[in-house]
Amino acid sequence: MASHSITFLPFDKSATVDGDRNLLEAASEAGIVISSVCGGDGICGRCKMMVKEGEIAGDATGLLTRDEIRNGVVLACQSYAKTDLVVEIPEETRAGERVDGDKNAQRFRAIHPGITRKPFAASPLTSKVFLELEEPTLENNLADGQRLEYGVGKATGLDAMQTGLKVIR
Repeated sequence: MASHSITFLPFDKSATVDGDRNLLEAASEAGIVISSVCGGDGICGRCKMMVKEGEIAGDATGLLTRDEIRNGVVLACQSYAKTDLVVEIPEETRAGERVDGDKNAQRFRAIHPGITRKPFAASPLTSKVFLELEEPTLENNLADGQRLEYGVGKATGLDAMQTGLKVIR
């Protein structure tokens, strides 16, 4: 697949990418952080860019107005370079500083030394437990959810449970 050079304005940064990489990925390669809440699935409409020079290919979307399309606005996650491009990234599309959760955790540990990361024990997230619960009476009138949580805790040794009605049934 052919490689294309993409220049991002107003940063004057460039990236050379293969034709199968979208503009969002190209911006990331150039070190530019773009607001993309949906992670590139094309459903949030936050990664808008204006194509100033060159040709693109991509999927149609209902997230752009007719005026935006006429002015060369595209969704970066749904657009691929067919030629070398010059694109402008509007201010509302730019996402400031990229902060990784792990960096925040390291900063927090620096404030409170002694906090360490717990090892993750690989185990199933769910398990099936057969319970025989007592019927509610006037003396034992706990709600069904409370009785169920008590029964699961007694059978498994867990002190907390999170589930929905479909799973409970």
